[in-house]
Amino acid sequence: MEREWLDTINSLPPNLIYKSASATAKELVPALRAQGAELIVAVTHQREPNDNKLAEKTPDGLIDIILGGHDHFYNHSLINGTHVLRSGSDFKQLSYIEARRQAGDSKKWDFRIVRRDTMSSIPEDTATLKLTEKLTTSLKAKLGKPLGYTASPLDARFTTVRLKESNMGNFICKHTG
Repeated sequence: MEREWLDTINSLPPNLIYKSASATAKELVPALRAQGAELIVAVTHQREPNDNKLAEKTPDGLIDIILGGHDHFYNHSLINGTHVLRSGSDFKQLSYIEARRQAGDSKKWDFRIVRRDTMSSIPEDTATLKLTEKLTTSLKAKLGKPLGYTASPLDARFTTVRLKESNMGNFICKHTG
């Protein structure tokens, strides 16, 4: 969790202990390596500056690659020997990644990372289209109907649902509990 998220939670347990991503990595990765892990991939849901900070604050080679996912843009950088990669959102971009051990006795990896932009000029796969149609046909009629209506608009804004009680939260709790 990013430290900034703590400010968005209105009720935290009194005994909560926060550890930064870099402190957690320094604590856990050596044990993973001791158990035989050869490649360390940190899959995060942090903003880019926090992924960059994770790479900056960990020793070269501790984490091989950080795959970030919070931001909605594509970027690849190499910071302190760690690749930091975010592959965009909504399948607008993808990353093709090859990892090869460096020559000799090195425990380091060489990465080949290729950005793939999805474009309408790429032909659709017929078999996948048929399978998708088969799986979704029966759902389309059901999902196209309204479940109900509310007398007032439901407030699901981030600043509302993260910081205070909201009618959207009440609606969900009442109808799922």
